[in-house]
Amino acid sequence: MNLNTTAAKISAPDITFSPDLQLEAKEVYVIGRKAGLTLQNVVSVTSAENDEKIIGALLNSIKETGKATTFLTDERKLTVIALPAEDKISRNNHTFSPHEITDSLDGLHSSARENLVQICVIDQEIEKFMCPVAAAIARAMPLYHSKSSLKELAPTSGVNVTFYSDNAGEVPTHPSVETEYETASAVCNGVRLAAQLGDMPPAELSPDTYAQKCQEIANGFAAQGVTYTEIKGDDLRQKGYGGIMGVGMAARCPPRMVIMTYSHADATEHIALCGKGVVYDTGGLALKSKVGECCLKLKLFVSFMSLNNRIL
Repeated sequence: MNLNTTAAKISAPDITFSPDLQLEAKEVYVIGRKAGLTLQNVVSVTSAENDEKIIGALLNSIKETGKATTFLTDERKLTVIALPAEDKISRNNHTFSPHEITDSLDGLHSSARENLVQICVIDQEIEKFMCPVAAAIARAMPLYHSKSSLKELAPTSGVNVTFYSDNAGEVPTHPSVETEYETASAVCNGVRLAAQLGDMPPAELSPDTYAQKCQEIANGFAAQGVTYTEIKGDDLRQKGYGGIMGVGMAARCPPRMVIMTYSHADATEHIALCGKGVVYDTGGLALKSKVGECCLKLKLFVSFMSLNNRIL
């Protein structure tokens, strides 16, 4: 059963990372710390030499942090997002405030469905922050949705992200930066995929479809030596994975263990990453008091696991 077959067929906007500014973009976001958002920098990265007064007034309207929007004389919509200075960040937060970037891009997903959007990120240490920025933008652009009324993408749509130093809006171009662009793109795609799987309800993401998605990912890297295997249903019991079988055997789709392996010719050590994909949760009661969360659910789960391991 699919909760919304219409919505599932509607694509989400693409996000690309490129040093080439998309001048045909209808909307432009400029993101950076207030000190780096100078009139010269913003005019340079937006190619809006005829709009210095408009941009100057926009920048003056932002005191230390915040967001402001205006329209340029060529009818482009410009939004400037000023992030907190590093000395204003608590030790528990990232120095470039990716959470602020995500919150400030609350309307980006809708805009990018209808138009091409250019995001310009400015900082003197921008090479350090490409991946955190990519993750922040990814969180503002989910892949999964269930709105039947959502329109299909316009012919020219999506988001292009370009990184600048705050030295007159120069684009770093040395080889290591090219690699950083590729890495930022990979991070963005990974975050969006993880969010998609987390957002999908059990009626759409069953153990069967989850495993199919994993196999698609593995197949995409088969040329690089990635292999895919899975242990499913009763095979779990026979191979000693009673805990997995015990927790998931009540589902209509049988549980499984998915194993993806990458072998490099020059590998000198073996690294294993383990995780679990929970598509539904029927484990006990979640009782929470006003002052904290008790451990009843955990105790019930541990007891259930122990019981099933003894039985199986």
